[in-house]
Amino acid sequence: MKQVKPGITILIASIALLGLISIQYYLVSDLYHLKRNKFDTEYGTVIGDGLEALQLRYNTNGLDTVFYLMEITAFEKIQDYEFAVDDSVIIGLNNFVAESFLSQLETFERISPFLLVYLEKLELDTDFNAKFYIREISLLGQDSEYLVFTSKEMQGNENERNIESTEAIHANNFRIEGNYFRVEFDYYIDFTHKTRIIYREMAGAFILSLISILIAGFVFMITIRNMLKQIRLSEMKTDFINNMAHELKTPLTTISVASSTLVSTDKNPDKEKIVSLSEMIRQQNMQLGKLIDQILDINLWEKDQITLKVTEVEIKSLIKSRLEAFRLEHSDKIFTLKDHINLDGIKMFVDEFQFTIALHNLLSNALKYGGDPAEIELESGKETDHIFVKVKDNGRGISYEEQSLVFSKFYRGKDVANRKGLGLGLFYVREIIELHGGKVEVFSKLGQGSSFVIRLPLTNKNKL
Repeated sequence: MKQVKPGITILIASIALLGLISIQYYLVSDLYHLKRNKFDTEYGTVIGDGLEALQLRYNTNGLDTVFYLMEITAFEKIQDYEFAVDDSVIIGLNNFVAESFLSQLETFERISPFLLVYLEKLELDTDFNAKFYIREISLLGQDSEYLVFTSKEMQGNENERNIESTEAIHANNFRIEGNYFRVEFDYYIDFTHKTRIIYREMAGAFILSLISILIAGFVFMITIRNMLKQIRLSEMKTDFINNMAHELKTPLTTISVASSTLVSTDKNPDKEKIVSLSEMIRQQNMQLGKLIDQILDINLWEKDQITLKVTEVEIKSLIKSRLEAFRLEHSDKIFTLKDHINLDGIKMFVDEFQFTIALHNLLSNALKYGGDPAEIELESGKETDHIFVKVKDNGRGISYEEQSLVFSKFYRGKDVANRKGLGLGLFYVREIIELHGGKVEVFSKLGQGSSFVIRLPLTNKNKL
């Protein structure tokens, strides 16, 4: 079965997550509209009952004073309409009458105070504003009628848009005809906290929707992270196999050539040449053995089968002996190794074999990636509750981005492809030191070399 590319998988997963978010948004939005319609229906019914109660209880619609004032205004302006001959004068009269009627409605209506008390008794929200939308005004003379205003003219459309934008509830429509006027208008109730009330009722659904999105997003991120990690591990595995093949092939090829040469020297024995070739085979055999040991160590780490065999050792002597062995092993190379060991008399419980390998790996890396020639400096000492061992080189350094990766299994730096190695040395160092309860850190800047610092705790047994 053909494997789907990671990029396509991530794209599909992203589309699925966006689809989930869109669905949740649609559901929440639809729920909001349902709640809003429910609110409008419930409060609209209550307001209708309140208006009916006002009429039955007090035999009024709450606009008696308003209509009385409208009669006065209409009576005073009819005569002005009868003598108006200029369109500009008529427009001015229309504006005055429309503004007067609207002002009288907003100032002297008694519907809102009654509804305030009515809603309060029912323990419903009482924070609202009354709004009026006038549809038509006509003044009635003895022999003529003057159309002052209709909803299709002048500023009426803007007024209606303002009312609709607030999602106000339409409470009632009034059409009244007096002696000198006829007016039609709508009465709206705009609840200030309507949206807050609806959101409060939706809180449970909103929280569940948010939690589902967060969970899906978290799972998505974990899945993508694991996928990218697997891709990276796969790439590292490929690099490891390529490096391992190269590392194993080199000593095998050397051994093969040296063996063939030894066979050909049987006819003309040359003691010095035989010794040289034998030493070459021995060294390459040792190198091959080390590589195999490293590969076996990988399996042991995977199965968590390594256990420390700690004994009490004098840490200064252990480090000193490792430095001398390192100098002998690399006597054929040009490098300098300075040491400053300030651990006189300190004994610690460590696995001598594993700790020696960890220290050897740090020294080998300093030699391999140091300058030309390499300059290595080892410094050690005691601090408050631990000892430290620092190995410093004069190499090109490690970029900040790579410093968090250098201790990963099989990881090899971007600029070390031409250097031999399996990418296991620093991984091994970190694992060994952490098993001892310590930690290892790297400090480096490009162009200024690198420093690796081992810190091991001084337990009660270790303290002098």
